[in-house]
Amino acid sequence: MKISRIALIFFILGFTQCNIPSLNKSELQGLTEIQTLLRLIDSLNNDSNIPNSNLAISYAESSYSFLTGEEISEIVPETQGSPTEFSISPQLVSGLNFDSATGAISGTPNKVITNQIYTITASKLSETQSATISITTRIPSACSDTTIVLGSGTSIDPFQICSPDQLQSLTAHHIANPNSFYELQQDLDLSSIANFDPIGTSVNPFNGVFNGNYHTIFNLKIDYPAISSVGLFGETSGGLTTIIQNLRLRNAWVRGLSRVGNLIGNSAANQVENIISYDGYSRSESDAAGGLIGRNSGVAVIYNSGFTGTVEVVTNYAGGILGYAFGSDQMKKCFANATVSGGDYIGGLIGRQVSIFIEDSYAQGSVTGATYVGGLSGRSSFGAASITNSYSAVVVSPGVIQGGLVSEISAAVNNSYYDSDITTQADNDTRGQPRTTNQLKCPTEPNDSCAGIVIFDTWDPTIWNFGDGTTYPSLQWEKDF
Repeated sequence: MKISRIALIFFILGFTQCNIPSLNKSELQGLTEIQTLLRLIDSLNNDSNIPNSNLAISYAESSYSFLTGEEISEIVPETQGSPTEFSISPQLVSGLNFDSATGAISGTPNKVITNQIYTITASKLSETQSATISITTRIPSACSDTTIVLGSGTSIDPFQICSPDQLQSLTAHHIANPNSFYELQQDLDLSSIANFDPIGTSVNPFNGVFNGNYHTIFNLKIDYPAISSVGLFGETSGGLTTIIQNLRLRNAWVRGLSRVGNLIGNSAANQVENIISYDGYSRSESDAAGGLIGRNSGVAVIYNSGFTGTVEVVTNYAGGILGYAFGSDQMKKCFANATVSGGDYIGGLIGRQVSIFIEDSYAQGSVTGATYVGGLSGRSSFGAASITNSYSAVVVSPGVIQGGLVSEISAAVNNSYYDSDITTQADNDTRGQPRTTNQLKCPTEPNDSCAGIVIFDTWDPTIWNFGDGTTYPSLQWEKDF
């Protein structure tokens, strides 16, 4: 235990007040002895062989191995000395959670890592002690079935998919079983399929419900540069009764002739919700490429969905989520952090929106194009189109018609902003309001005075996570996906 210098000084001063003749010393001699004692105490306190306190932290194992898509048993540290706070470095793999009050680790991993070292630090006042563990995550082995054998295709008894071959068999299975329900039973690694055949074509589009059950499909590769409507689902139909939901993609690589997306090539008035593609790549050798969807038509909806990665189109219409949309579609609570490039109609979130409503969404990254280039939307046309409570923090490369948020829009933008420090744009009209990086990052609540200007005043904190004042706003659902 450390000996306090202050306590020692008070003890000595108190002791010297006693009238003990044998301790009668000159002032100089007394000060010299006090200094000698203080140096001795410092030496003892700095001795590496003497523990600072009884604070300690340890875990039952030094290394842990988990399967992606499966909830882990909570890992709780053993501690001594009643630590009051815990921290971890680096940040845990996606899907795992760290409790700063207990040091416990829980959750369901959805990314592959190998022997990642983590340092967990227990703190109490100024004292700290640390422990290290390693974590490995791997994709579970697929089931042995190559065709779909379980389920009847109803909402209460959906067809069950637990292997890459079963997933690939949907290209024919959905034709014989239209309007059916499908459910993914575990994470899948599609590395064994060199070139995945899209589910649904223009002749036999997919219609039904596919529920990913919050599992992850890894390493999807589709390379058909001479075929249109390319994605995990090539063509979908059936209006809003066709639903693709609750699914993650990681490292998807998709190329086609036109209408290309990691999730859907060409969607006809369908519903997409709770979908994320991480580190994806979409490329169209002609037109209409999106991170998730190449083209959307009819009254479709896209909710709570996101994309990170690269989108490329040789000619026109490219967006971080959606390349081209028309028909009173809705896009709500979506995000993209992407590098998007092409010719005309290039946007961080959507290339061209025709009568589509964008609400509570954002884009980050960069966009490059020739004409109609915007940080969030390349071009928004017709009076029904709108952008509400959204922002872009996107580098916009020079084009003929361009904007920090949107290059051109028929109706006024509502309470939406772009980062004027990084977009290289300066428009300040009905296309959106310019704000500095600090003004977009510093607020921790709507209309935070730190911005020095009205900002986020109509934004809902139950939808938006404003962070700690050092980051751009994100969507609340992202934290738990």
